[in-house]
Amino acid sequence: METVSRRNLLTFWQREPCPVEVIPTRCWSVAGQPCDYCVTACEAGAVWQDEDGRPRVDAARCDGCGQCEYLCPAPTPAIQVTARVE
Repeated sequence: METVSRRNLLTFWQREPCPVEVIPTRCWSVAGQPCDYCVTACEAGAVWQDEDGRPRVDAARCDGCGQCEYLCPAPTPAIQVTARVE
């Protein structure tokens, strides 16, 4: 995974997709519980649920805001945004 310095963060976001990871073992939807917090939190439309209810992320559309991670109700968020525009 690429590490980004604060100085290069804006340039990084302008040319690279957002590094987002869905961790299935933490996700309530994957466990069969109804949950769409990450989908509704994403104003960029980058997060959706597939036909099995599992969250998917379009990294090219993700703006790195981190709302999906912040609003995830799992004890440890099931979505991790590894870099954000602050």
